Amino acid sequence: MKLRILFLLLMPGLLVAQDFVPGSRLVQLVPGTEGTDLFIPETVVAELISGELNVWELNFASEEEAKRWDFQEHSDKVIHFQKNHKLTKRGVPNDPEYNLQWQHNATPSNAPISGSPLNGDVGSEAAWAATTGGKLPGTVHDLVVCILDDGIDEDHPDLIQNLWFNANETPDNGIDDDSNGYIDDHKGWNIYTNDDDIRSGAGFLGGHGTMVAGMAGARGNNAEGITGVNHRVKLMIVKADGDESDAIAGYSYPLAMRRLFNETLGAKGAFVVATNASWGVDFGRPADAPIWCSLYDSLGAVGILNTAATANNNTNVDVDGDLPTSCTSDFLISVTSNNALGDKVTFAGYGTQSIDLSAPGEEVYTTKRNGNYGTDSGTSFAAPMVAGAVALLYSNLCNDLIQLLPTNPDSVARYVKQAILDGVKPQTNQAGLTVTSGSLFLPDALTRLDEICGISTAVESVNEEKGTPLVYPNPFSRELRITHNENGSFSIVNALGVECAKGAFTGKGVLSVDLSELPAGWYVLQLSEHSETEKMILLKE
Repeated sequence: MKLRILFLLLMPGLLVAQDFVPGSRLVQLVPGTEGTDLFIPETVVAELISGELNVWELNFASEEEAKRWDFQEHSDKVIHFQKNHKLTKRGVPNDPEYNLQWQHNATPSNAPISGSPLNGDVGSEAAWAATTGGKLPGTVHDLVVCILDDGIDEDHPDLIQNLWFNANETPDNGIDDDSNGYIDDHKGWNIYTNDDDIRSGAGFLGGHGTMVAGMAGARGNNAEGITGVNHRVKLMIVKADGDESDAIAGYSYPLAMRRLFNETLGAKGAFVVATNASWGVDFGRPADAPIWCSLYDSLGAVGILNTAATANNNTNVDVDGDLPTSCTSDFLISVTSNNALGDKVTFAGYGTQSIDLSAPGEEVYTTKRNGNYGTDSGTSFAAPMVAGAVALLYSNLCNDLIQLLPTNPDSVARYVKQAILDGVKPQTNQAGLTVTSGSLFLPDALTRLDEICGISTAVESVNEEKGTPLVYPNPFSRELRITHNENGSFSIVNALGVECAKGAFTGKGVLSVDLSELPAGWYVLQLSEHSETEKMILLKE
């Protein structure tokens, strides 16, 4: 035991001091005992805080005096005696510069503009009470947002923990280990050097990608700097920011990785749920870029939503054009920027047909190169907030939609987009400027997603009228049950095609299969009955 204690004391970061109120103690007394019955110094104030539990707060003149008081003298009267711990709001991260990020919670002290009401933040704290992001519920699958930009400061202390890595690719061995068409793509992809050098370079602004990434996914609640919309999202970095061919080449990487994820049921690839492009072509016409615009439908078909920042000029992109934000696709969310009051900023584009919503983009505080932080403005920083929101909604996905993912990932993407657009905060001064006339608002987006989940959206896997086997529950955690009517058999294979379980059933009844030893993830169940074979997707939580 001594060795174990010594080991823990030597491991930095394992033991965290709890904060408490100096000089304050809580004492629970036996029924019928009064706080005044205790022998305590005259300087101590005893206050009854719960008559039901007979709990008193003792406020000593100092912490030293509190430590000296010997409650053991009152052992016949005291049930419990303890420090008075301070509470931490779980919706508020402990990042020291979080208070500078009005985009999450606008206050008079952090708003870069005067006036009221301060209606332009995205309501992060209320949303974080429900989820702070991370993984698809009940699975080991990381939620991934792909940032297509000029690279990233990969050593930034607020980004390094959230960077995505390709676990199926051995770095620098010259082999395409996961057969995705990219060699040595361990850290992501650089379309210019055909390797995984994702460091920020000259680009078109230099360090732009670092600022963009921080808006979507700076590590939250790590006592470091700031936080992104999504505390634990994985950031896939793709360097692509030059011309239209670069854009197409860049988007091809997350497309390949999500397709591989779908095909292998998560054994390979990446669960990319959103991409973000904070660049484009001012006054570009979709008719002149059919390959680029149609690419978003291809990304959507595998389940990827795509956010894009509109032009940084006060122009109606419905009339004047913009690429990619005037492209038409169910899987593209076009974003303009708003200030702390919720108004569209004067330098940002608009359009009731092309621009879906606004998000904070004026004097927002985010990550910068060389481990720094700072303020910047532009639609470039509004769009990644929406990309981070997409991943945040996926982290709170209901079972119906999770079941739908393996067979209909495009439908799930549409539902998430619908929830975000239906859940905007209406902004009077944005009427007639965007599709929704509103700004991103995370709490209502999560609520709308819950409402969508209340509707039966999952594809039916059985037809009881035909007497085919009923399989439940799905998702399952330990035991799977198969209700059958005839003789038949079943087999379960994992994402790699390896058989994990098999068996047979006779006549009419319910077969219980213990699958508690299987790791979490998706599986394929094959059922044979009536000389017919049926396949369905199972999810082990």
